[in-house]
Amino acid sequence: FWEMMMCYMYQSQWEPAAGIAGRLLASSKWSPATFAYFKVANLLSKPRCTREEQAEMEELVSRIPAWKQRIAGKSIPIEKFAVAKAERFWAQGKTLVLPGLELVYLWNGFVLIGPRLGPIQEILTATEEALRHLDKEEDKDNLALCLLLKACCLRSLGRTEEALDLFQNVVELKAQIAHDTYLPAYAAGEIGLTFLSLGRVEEA
Repeated sequence: FWEMMMCYMYQSQWEPAAGIAGRLLASSKWSPATFAYFKVANLLSKPRCTREEQAEMEELVSRIPAWKQRIAGKSIPIEKFAVAKAERFWAQGKTLVLPGLELVYLWNGFVLIGPRLGPIQEILTATEEALRHLDKEEDKDNLALCLLLKACCLRSLGRTEEALDLFQNVVELKAQIAHDTYLPAYAAGEIGLTFLSLGRVEEA
């Protein structure tokens, strides 16, 4: 079921992915916080949600912090991520920016999708739409996320130099990012991997 959910997410089919995340939440004891966050992220990625879905999301987000576990004295990294995003959900007026696509990226989805024009073009359109609605002067965290996702799309489409410029823009936002501090580090890694794919080993 986890693999099915990810396959749907790689195709931006958020509704069936949300349904499977709900099934995992109901039937698996591994990490309720993770499954709850995946359901919320998929529901938020739909073009629109019903009132019932909005109420369910709010209920799940409110429970994510209490579901966070410690195993052998350590937290599960994805649960820490889910708790942080739950806090952002409330701070941003009960919403998140591109949460499903962020999870696709973190689960190596862009590598698996590759240059398939349909899915990549759909993701690119979603990132550009999100960028149009951002306050780019105030919201540096979400700006960095959108730029990183857009750069991954452009690289998949063969627009490598444009992608490198956007990755570099994310790196340069480092001092202005308040929450998603992983983004500049990942962007730097993407620059290195991009150079390596081009055979530019010294730059990589």
